[in-house]
Amino acid sequence: MVAFVPRFEQYERALTAAAEPTEEDTRVLASLRIFLPYIRENYRQTLARIASLTAHGEITFDLLYAVLIPGSIILRRCPITRETRAMRLVAANLAYNQCGPYYALYLAGLEASPAGDSAEDSTEEIGWEADDGTRRGKGPRFGYEVTRVSLTHFAGVQQIHSLSSFPIQYHPEAARVHATLVSRGRRWAALAGVHHVQYSGTAIMREWDQHELKLRRFAVKSRVMIDKGEL
Repeated sequence: MVAFVPRFEQYERALTAAAEPTEEDTRVLASLRIFLPYIRENYRQTLARIASLTAHGEITFDLLYAVLIPGSIILRRCPITRETRAMRLVAANLAYNQCGPYYALYLAGLEASPAGDSAEDSTEEIGWEADDGTRRGKGPRFGYEVTRVSLTHFAGVQQIHSLSSFPIQYHPEAARVHATLVSRGRRWAALAGVHHVQYSGTAIMREWDQHELKLRRFAVKSRVMIDKGEL
């Protein structure tokens, strides 16, 4: 609960400023006015420690929960392309294995729907809009896929942006990264369908090797055919 105090405080301010609060808003606000003082009083040292560390973009493993807030946008390297990817944090669970404690992160990332899917088959369609905010026909469909990744234990104080997965706001150039990801995402979305294009970069092929599915990387610099069934 300590990690959510800033959001609870923001929520309290929003409810307080509401012109016409509902009966439910009034009940929630009354609860927050009891809950927040209790947390501030009984966890003041922890809150002060979190505030001091995060103000410098730092964190310790024992306080990592304070920056792993569900709903946050997490940056991590794609294990296939090694490009930076943004994913939404669904949950972060502290777990243990033979090597010690670690955090299991469940991240929802945007994916193109498999070929052959119809709009009626999907319960997670989010669609895609053109730059002017309009929809041009049904167009390609997209949905979310949840991936599990781990944050292993570390000693002492670490820069948050040095972790393998971390909230986007702790990147030293968060605004630039956000703009780059949005631009790249729009280009990626535009490739849904069938296209004949020139490509220079990394290509990935999945193949079975002795009953194990492996990824093979290829450096490509040639004309290629992109088919929505393989996107």
